[in-house]
Amino acid sequence: MEKELQKIGLTTENVEYFDIPAKYIRRFYCTGLNRELTFNKKIYSSPADQDYRIKEIYTCETVVLAFDYQAINQEQTFAIGPDGQPEGLSDRLASCHDITWLTLQYTNGQTIDIQVPWSFRSDTTNYNMFTQIKPCTENKKKKEEVILISSSERILADASFWMSRDF
Repeated sequence: MEKELQKIGLTTENVEYFDIPAKYIRRFYCTGLNRELTFNKKIYSSPADQDYRIKEIYTCETVVLAFDYQAINQEQTFAIGPDGQPEGLSDRLASCHDITWLTLQYTNGQTIDIQVPWSFRSDTTNYNMFTQIKPCTENKKKKEEVILISSSERILADASFWMSRDF
């Protein structure tokens, strides 16, 4: 089953949300995808406040996302860089390792939210996340940024391999 991707949304720990259009995405890989279903009913709430919907939550073991560094860095963020100026999105993602969710948005309107592995050693930094900015293999004048997030110690130990791999 194939669906055409429109964009990938990134949600960060402080609930900022950024879109990366599909035309700037170079590679995407997600493995260990699990679907969880949850239902919570508040016992003491009024009948009008009852919510009987089952919530689907997707989680993953590993995700690799590579994109056009220069194009994505044009989007300004609230982050302030070392020079005192607002950081572009690429630079912000490289300096703040805090992605919590990915939202895959398809051209047909469907979306899938995926909770990425978070290391709970910190409330604000995801120690399961690595970023790398490097020259593109097909055009050395262009740069790409690669993000790796994984709960696998084996994959994190060999992060450079996973960040350079074509899938």
